[in-house]
Amino acid sequence: MNHPGHDHHTLGKAGHEHGGHGSAGMYLRRFWTVTALLIAGLLGWAAFAPSGNPALVTTHGLHWHAMLTIEVGTTTIPVPAGIGLGASEMPIHTHDDTGRIHMEFPGVVHESDLELHRVFDEWGHPMDSFGSNMIMTINSATSTAYGSYVMRDGDTIVLRYE
Repeated sequence: MNHPGHDHHTLGKAGHEHGGHGSAGMYLRRFWTVTALLIAGLLGWAAFAPSGNPALVTTHGLHWHAMLTIEVGTTTIPVPAGIGLGASEMPIHTHDDTGRIHMEFPGVVHESDLELHRVFDEWGHPMDSFGSNMIMTINSATSTAYGSYVMRDGDTIVLRYE
């Protein structure tokens, strides 16, 4: 017997509900729950997955140091204090004349931000201004990357000019 204002449902042989909106609503809720979880998972993965950009070093900033020595003949040329310091502090700078290069970047850092020529650009001396026939070593290994060398934390960089 149907009563006005009441939803009428019947049970099949296995006791499952037929009719009404119960089963359709249940499937719809499941669909949207699974869809929401998939979207949340993809967004989370996208936020923390590697970018696929090999030039990206980090998205969380860095604070690295490298040592730079410049030798012209038998004379060691000091890397001066204050490179990249002034009215504002540049991410690549020196505090003293020991040759210690500070790389202090907030946020996103690309390999191009860490190229050795940036030290010389800030200093105002091109790399080739010290002489010709430069021999470059990185951590005691010969390199021909020169100004495009991407500095890393703990590097020992020696430039020898003849």
